[in-house]
Amino acid sequence: MRKDAQTKRSHVQILSVIAIICATVFLIGSLIYLVLEAFSQGFTAGVRSLIACILPGIIMVFISSFTPLLKLKVHNRNFNLFVVYALWTVLVLILWASTDVQGVPLVEVLLSLTSASILRRVGKSHKDKKLTSCCYGVLTGLLGYICIFGFSI
Repeated sequence: MRKDAQTKRSHVQILSVIAIICATVFLIGSLIYLVLEAFSQGFTAGVRSLIACILPGIIMVFISSFTPLLKLKVHNRNFNLFVVYALWTVLVLILWASTDVQGVPLVEVLLSLTSASILRRVGKSHKDKKLTSCCYGVLTGLLGYICIFGFSI
């Protein structure tokens, strides 16, 4: 019985690692695509897009390291993170598909903000389940969007 539980736990760990890798590849791949597309429209648009990708990471590092804002004793359940990230991903993809805001790299900021908020959980052993919950949420949002809207980005 004990070996079955260990086997099940190792399978779940493998699936969780795959979910983290897939979510990371999706987010970083989308950002790279958007930055390259912006550079194809012009140098200024490309630089703005690149800055939009970097800005949330800088803000997240500052908030995490130098302010108590994110260190409040709030008990977030992993399921809540999963739902929030799933819905957030769907909303960002809807925005990406439906807006044509010339020169405003809004989607880049939102995707980078998503990446930064996930990356702040990396390397903290007590945050592993939260990291995994966020990545499963991103993947669920991506797949849910594709199921509902198809590949309309």
